[in-house]
Amino acid sequence: MTYYYFDIETVPLEEHKSEFDSSIKNKTIDPSKNKIITIQFQPIWSDSGRPKGDLTILKEWESDEENIVKSFAGYMFPKDCPSEKIHWAFVPIGNNLMYEFKFLIPRLRKYCGIDVDIFEKPFLDLKHTLIVMNKGKFSGYSQPIGKIGEASNMTEWYYSGQHNKIIDYIQRETNSFINNYQVIMREIPNIRGKLIADT
Repeated sequence: MTYYYFDIETVPLEEHKSEFDSSIKNKTIDPSKNKIITIQFQPIWSDSGRPKGDLTILKEWESDEENIVKSFAGYMFPKDCPSEKIHWAFVPIGNNLMYEFKFLIPRLRKYCGIDVDIFEKPFLDLKHTLIVMNKGKFSGYSQPIGKIGEASNMTEWYYSGQHNKIIDYIQRETNSFINNYQVIMREIPNIRGKLIADT
């Protein structure tokens, strides 16, 4: 079993760019009108959240969406892994992973013929913990891990060929997430002893 920090970046397809306004928050995202431009992941230790290996960034502009999804599928579903353990080969850890799965699952089906039942796939989504830390409020819940809306520039960066800005953003976001995840992994277990067990 290997835990991975996991995230993707997306942009509207060229023919749908005019339909999206980056200033509108919480807009509905239609995967059929967007494409995945990066898939990024980094192995981390399950007990501490410390990095276990290097960050991998699969870039659509170096090939195409189909190729990066197929490449990622090789990590998520390694061919040398026994079928009974395949769901545990790549355990994603991230924030608001339902967004990632909304894009990734139909593309794994389309490009790789792989059907993923997200309710059977183990993953750790920090979103719910961060909302609790934010006193139950959804608004601004992700600010402590460095989410300050910078991704709203993604479409402009991509279509103007500023790929270096995308990579810089991904690297900074990854470092911020992993650093904060380590703090959460260290501090939250301390709460366990304060919980009142009904015995």
